[in-house]
Amino acid sequence: MTYYENLIRHVHVAMQKYPRSPVVMTTDTFEVVASGKNVRKMSSAIKKYGAKGRGTAVFQKPSTNQTFIY
Repeated sequence: MTYYENLIRHVHVAMQKYPRSPVVMTTDTFEVVASGKNVRKMSSAIKKYGAKGRGTAVFQKPSTNQTFIY
């Protein structure tokens, strides 16, 4: 399984678990480190993991009238 196939699988699971919230995930282990509408909580998680040298990415499930392209 390639990195991107693994990423898509983990993003799909996170979007099912947190359907209306943005999700911050690490880019190496795909661990969900923060979720929710609280931007301060999410930005502190991004800074915390960035200081450790780990990359993060933010994902959010689109509304029903929008299209999400993998």
